[in-house]
Amino acid sequence: MDTIRRFDLRAFALMLGAATLGLLWANYNRGLASSLAPEAALRPHVWVIFAIPFALLLGWLLARRHEAGQALLVCFCVYFFSTFIAARYESCAVVTGSFDLGVCFTGTAEAQELAQGSGHALYFQSILIIQSFAALVIALQRAVGRSTMPDQVRLRQNSEFRIQNSD
Repeated sequence: MDTIRRFDLRAFALMLGAATLGLLWANYNRGLASSLAPEAALRPHVWVIFAIPFALLLGWLLARRHEAGQALLVCFCVYFFSTFIAARYESCAVVTGSFDLGVCFTGTAEAQELAQGSGHALYFQSILIIQSFAALVIALQRAVGRSTMPDQVRLRQNSEFRIQNSD
């Protein structure tokens, strides 16, 4: 079976466009949460973490409904693992202002106090960056990914050629 490699602009635009809308929604909620009391900020904080993977999932389903299982798994992984990456980055960078691996393991109590005092601003900012980068990589991968579906025009031409040659 001959496979075709093309850039699927429609899938790329739908997936990245949806992820961009998710980024805008998440960033809006991040700003909203900073102006609320800690108890009232829970829902906006959940949207900050959840908006980009959820929007990417919707865009992926619009672009390629037949990849629903793969889309669900990948978007869940983006949601799930980005929280750990952002938390580790926050604990390594909040003390010194830049990523310092030594502080990650020695200054955890100080990092926790500083992060709590800032309302975990670095965490929520870094999660948006991590998830946006992941959404871009996923949209690009799906847009240039090898299609296992044969080109319909080429199939018709091959079948017509076989019919003509069989006579």
